Amino acid sequence: MTFATSTLKRLNELQHQHKQAILVEEFISGKEIVTCFLGNQNTLNCMEIVEVFNEDDDNYLTTNFTS
Repeated sequence: MTFATSTLKRLNELQHQHKQAILVEEFISGKEIVTCFLGNQNTLNCMEIVEVFNEDDDNYLTTNFTS
């Protein structure tokens, strides 16, 4: 069984088990930033930008930016 075939099989199993959509993302190395937006068609506000904290790395800092 190829990697693609086994991955699709596992995704189908998860979707059947949880009865909802599955989101698959590509891993990109580097800092992870999470943003929160609030708004509608007319206005969009960036509420917060957060750099994800890694508890296993003592030299890693958490940075929060709020508007």
